[in-house]
Amino acid sequence: MPHALQIRSCLANWIEGRISLSEFEDWFVPATWDIHKANDAEAEDLADEIELSLSEYSGGFLTIEQLKESLKELANTASPLGLHLIVPFVIVRTGSISVPQQ
Repeated sequence: MPHALQIRSCLANWIEGRISLSEFEDWFVPATWDIHKANDAEAEDLADEIELSLSEYSGGFLTIEQLKESLKELANTASPLGLHLIVPFVIVRTGSISVPQQ
């Protein structure tokens, strides 16, 4: 079963246009079917939120743009390690530190 970082990575692939929504769903549905058995609360919560957004989209309650915005927020949510997947970085020339823009 995927962990939250894997789910966010695949979600980012759709948001950034590397895969279609259909391809994302084809991966997501079977990969997260029994996510509750993984004892990974973050992955389970993330999968539940994505599933709800996809249901709202397929039910006509969200446009594709609204779906993408909603899921973009989920993809950008920090993991327990404080990592972000879709965050622009700026190289600071005074040192060798990359600082995420907020």
